[in-house]
Amino acid sequence: MFSFLVGLKRTDPKAFLLVVICITIQLFFTFIKLEATPFVLFGMFSEKVMASDTFSTIQVLINDRTLESYNPPFRETQLLEINAGNYIGMKRNNQNDILKTRVETGYPFIYNSVFYPFVARQVYNTPKAQNDFKAWFKEKCNHIADIDNAVVKIVETKYLLNRTTLYPSPLKHEILEVF
Repeated sequence: MFSFLVGLKRTDPKAFLLVVICITIQLFFTFIKLEATPFVLFGMFSEKVMASDTFSTIQVLINDRTLESYNPPFRETQLLEINAGNYIGMKRNNQNDILKTRVETGYPFIYNSVFYPFVARQVYNTPKAQNDFKAWFKEKCNHIADIDNAVVKIVETKYLLNRTTLYPSPLKHEILEVF
């Protein structure tokens, strides 16, 4: 690695400086035990998870049809489903961004820093952003379905897993949001 850095310094000093800065930042994150990609820390996978026979899924319905029935590109499906889950998570967290709650409870070093208020305003979602999200989400779903004014629903289905057959059976189907 050092021979690479020495060669890089000779051929491209700007790239060398960028690599050294990235390495320094990653070492700092590792030191304070902050999970940062692309490097994996033990803390990323060390939270306790309670075994449960129940689990839930969040699904997006457009005019009571699943998102997949419109054959959107995979990345679009992932984008909408992940964002729907994050939206519902924030709603359930009293309109507070889940990431904000996690940082403020688990990383006092970051929360107590001088830069935190500035970073918090730039990074975290706000209740106003929730309203902007609703408009964006509906517009995105309308575009995927190629419909001008579709009814978009975020639905949560809870399942019970049968341990002998490993087949889930639905317990509860709940509409969480309608756009």
